[in-house]
Amino acid sequence: MERPILLKAHEVRGILESRQTQLRRIVKRQPEDGREMKPRRNRAGSVVWMSWKGKPEKADPVTGIYGAGWDLCKCPYGERGDRLWGRETWTDNRGNSCPMYRADLPLFIPADRTEFGDDVQMNPEDYRWTSSVHMPRWASRILLEIVSVRVERLQDISRKDAAAEGVCLRDEDKPWPKWCRPDKWPEENFLRLWDSIHGEMSHMANPWVWVVEFKRVEA
Repeated sequence: MERPILLKAHEVRGILESRQTQLRRIVKRQPEDGREMKPRRNRAGSVVWMSWKGKPEKADPVTGIYGAGWDLCKCPYGERGDRLWGRETWTDNRGNSCPMYRADLPLFIPADRTEFGDDVQMNPEDYRWTSSVHMPRWASRILLEIVSVRVERLQDISRKDAAAEGVCLRDEDKPWPKWCRPDKWPEENFLRLWDSIHGEMSHMANPWVWVVEFKRVEA
């Protein structure tokens, strides 16, 4: 099965440069009472995750019942072997058949543009960009095949997995984005990146996240 997935600019760059082989997305239905999420297979053979629902403080004042039970949650991005086509910020380049992609342009342009000389086409502000949400399938240049899917707490990310999130930039990638510091370990930079997207210190909530491991295939 093939599904679309929204990609941010840093993810696009990481995938195209073969630095990134994992994506993390927040599980929308978080388990209550700090319970675990456990994998199982449903009758259709699909992998789902079981989590406990119901909080004592929400109990009926008379009966004391708060509707606790097991909640089944299926990964919205698919399973092993499914494919994801990337949606990113783009433009049709004023009607040309070959689209342009925001992630291909620099992170920012100096005011005097001296770094790029007379090549004013490098300035992202010169183009009218279309949100990734509205990218059609034909304009996508990234196709991913899922290798594995699991759930884990955000802060449980290992150093190896943080590197697989593409946060290990090379020296020639300078100027580095604000969330990336060469004196920090990959997992520290990943949490800084997370906070830059979801809000300051948002990683402290330590939510359950989908961990989608993938390999790139020909689009």
